[in-house]
Amino acid sequence: MEGAPDELAATGAALLERFANRPIVRHEWLHRGKVYADCYLFEDSGERLSQMYRGDWAPRGQERRLITEGFVHGKGWVQTRGLGEPDRVVHVRGER
Repeated sequence: MEGAPDELAATGAALLERFANRPIVRHEWLHRGKVYADCYLFEDSGERLSQMYRGDWAPRGQERRLITEGFVHGKGWVQTRGLGEPDRVVHVRGER
């Protein structure tokens, strides 16, 4: 980018404010009253920010199915994309 320092600062501040106000939601999957998986994402785009999966709290056989179907990356990180619709969606922050 080019421009005067005050213009660049204003542009940068506007960009940061835009991202700071983007709505974030948490999708939660429940089994026996416990959240065994969750995923934080931008509500407006669906872009995933982080996720968690606990096979020891998940329904029996689910982790094996997810791995078999290819919902695993890296060193065995099970991906929440294969879980289907969440049981609960919680608004975390940002304007809706």
